[in-house]
Amino acid sequence: MRTDKELLELKEYFYGGLEGVYSEKELEELRKIYLKHTYYKENEDDLENILKSVYPPQHNDYFLLQLDDKFIPIDAEYINIVLYLNKNGIETYGVDISYNFISFCLLKNDDTSSIKFLKKKIKEIEVKSSSEMEKIKKINKLYIEEDHLFASLIIPESKYKWLHKKLKLKIPDIKESFPGLKTCMGDKNFNFLEYMKEQ
Repeated sequence: MRTDKELLELKEYFYGGLEGVYSEKELEELRKIYLKHTYYKENEDDLENILKSVYPPQHNDYFLLQLDDKFIPIDAEYINIVLYLNKNGIETYGVDISYNFISFCLLKNDDTSSIKFLKKKIKEIEVKSSSEMEKIKKINKLYIEEDHLFASLIIPESKYKWLHKKLKLKIPDIKESFPGLKTCMGDKNFNFLEYMKEQ
């Protein structure tokens, strides 16, 4: 069982670890990019919230969750799965629709209680180590990739709707989400780090 101190350190690492990482110049560039979209010109509070979030360069369209005093952008397509996991005691961290994963920490115990919960709910899921996942050429089913303290729920596009149905979740209405950097720039391949190298 992890101590309260260890749990607090993990939470601070994930939810607070990115704060202060972005320079004033980077935040100013992000502001300019977000303001390319009409939505942010008309909704300044939402602009300020994403800029002070744990991850200001949010590439994909997103919903913004608030945890205590922190704002956490979640890729829009995964919002209901993330809410479901957190409601059932699985604290999620990294989320990226581009790479088809939702990561979580095995917080409750040093065992795999989170994984056991998911295997009970989704019998079709397979658990693999990171090294085993690297050997899989094409991912066409649900996996949990386990890597020491962390794990990722791997959701291939072909299983996206199926998983929502299996967990009795509504598929999110993406039209209600906030525009991410890719939408603001009108470029689905936009990458903020590459952009900053040119500035």
